[in-house]
Amino acid sequence: MNLAKRNKAMRFGRRHDRGMVTLMAFSGLAFVLAMFCGAVLMQSMDAYRASATLENRLRAQGAAEGAVVAILAAPDHKPRSPLSIGTSKVLLQTSTGDAATSNFTLTVQVFRDSTRPALELNYVARFALADGNPKFAGLEVRP
Repeated sequence: MNLAKRNKAMRFGRRHDRGMVTLMAFSGLAFVLAMFCGAVLMQSMDAYRASATLENRLRAQGAAEGAVVAILAAPDHKPRSPLSIGTSKVLLQTSTGDAATSNFTLTVQVFRDSTRPALELNYVARFALADGNPKFAGLEVRP
């Protein structure tokens, strides 16, 4: 092999090595950027999940308050169960209490787009009986 061909081959090899280092640097940079984008997407997915859970809880609270209004509208008889309020179903269960108070157990099922409930919460609606008419005393979530 003559000297000119050897020098040309060495020059091409150095250029090739420099290009390889640049290519590896850019691929490493792309990998780091992809990891950062993945981390941002995971955080936004967690925020979306938390907001969907909060929305379902607010829907359940609204449905329970709607059931309380239905109970107060007809104090002589219990409304027909299950009540459909928006995308929620409220199941009225037994009422307990003494002569001065009355408690209704409510099971609220929040439905999204399926037949399975996305969230199910239990509430207790408390009423105070004054002059034979129920007065709303409170609504609380039961585990």
